[in-house]
Amino acid sequence: IFMKSVNIKIEKKGSNNRILNVSPGSIEGTKFNGNQKNDLCKTKELAKQIVQNVFDKSLLFIPEFEETYKSVIQRNNDNSHEFGLSSYDYKIKSGRFNDKYKGCIGYLSGTFDLFHVGHLNLLRNAKKQCDYLVVGVHPDASHKGKVTYISFEERREIVASIKYVDEVITSMPEDSDVWEKIHYNKLNICDNDHFSFLVNKIMNYFKAILSFVCASVLCVPLIIVICQGEERQYNIDNTTDEPGKVFGNACLDGDLEKCIAARDSSLRSNDYENAFKYLAHLCERFKDSNSCYLTYQTFFSIQSNAALKNRKSNITLYEVLYYLDIGCKLNNYDSCMVAAKIYENGIKPGAAQAFFGYNINYDPQEAKRYYKRVCESVSDKAYDACYKVVELSETQKSSLLKN
Repeated sequence: IFMKSVNIKIEKKGSNNRILNVSPGSIEGTKFNGNQKNDLCKTKELAKQIVQNVFDKSLLFIPEFEETYKSVIQRNNDNSHEFGLSSYDYKIKSGRFNDKYKGCIGYLSGTFDLFHVGHLNLLRNAKKQCDYLVVGVHPDASHKGKVTYISFEERREIVASIKYVDEVITSMPEDSDVWEKIHYNKLNICDNDHFSFLVNKIMNYFKAILSFVCASVLCVPLIIVICQGEERQYNIDNTTDEPGKVFGNACLDGDLEKCIAARDSSLRSNDYENAFKYLAHLCERFKDSNSCYLTYQTFFSIQSNAALKNRKSNITLYEVLYYLDIGCKLNNYDSCMVAAKIYENGIKPGAAQAFFGYNINYDPQEAKRYYKRVCESVSDKAYDACYKVVELSETQKSSLLKN
């Protein structure tokens, strides 16, 4: 069915080429051979051979025929049933095949330190969303600026003992990274102050996967937010959430000047929320570094308006930091300096709140990273940035000596 479908597409494209047969084989350097990823260096020669066979109009091509597949084919011809049994056993022993039915795979990550009933409820609710629940346990809580009290090994063991959990793995820096490994169908995330930023970031990643890899939305997961409040579901679909459908058609056709004009018009009319959407689009899609920087200023205008109207804005400082980071990598040193300032003046251990209203944990390492980028540049801000790098290093050293 798959070959027939592909051949129809080839025919519709006006080509006379057809796929006659596809047989899986263990080729060195491929994931099927047991590698985590395809090694392009090892498969380069094979790719050349395939292309050459296409040009030669060969009806059959078996790579490594004499070395490997001649004997394999002979064994299959001699006794196909016995060959099938031995092949199945070999796949099981080598870990290339798992006959355990998983159905709908769900994924959830967390630290699970000092395990409590809230954690239990989280796992129970996540299990309701899938047939097979994989839980990623964070090695530590450094991403939150905290320390853990229970060792990583013990936290893994505690989570693995919960009846709702089918498998425990070590988490990865991003939940989207795990999808490359286990291809989950549903991703469960905890609803917190910056969940909108997380959802948008993950959805953007999977829409990129959808655009470049998949032909159907079924290839990517459904995001389930289950921690607090009512349950929310987000279908990842590359046909929705386009800029034109969210805030007009100004950026939809890829016209940079039109998008900038729409941004400036929104800023002049104090329509800061729409302006932020234009800025985010210009920053992420068009790599306009000035727009990345302006997300910071626009964010505080949005916050002020929201406070006056006694409502909460959906845009968070975590989201702003995402765009500032893009701007910094594009050598917009104002973006670097602001990102560093946010981390430098974040919430310090034991403090109720941060300077300037920054709802971000104090992180001198991140602050130094941004300051150092400016320090090593030819920017007029380089001197101030270098001074900050030294100052933060001295502060960290003093803190370590006190402890």
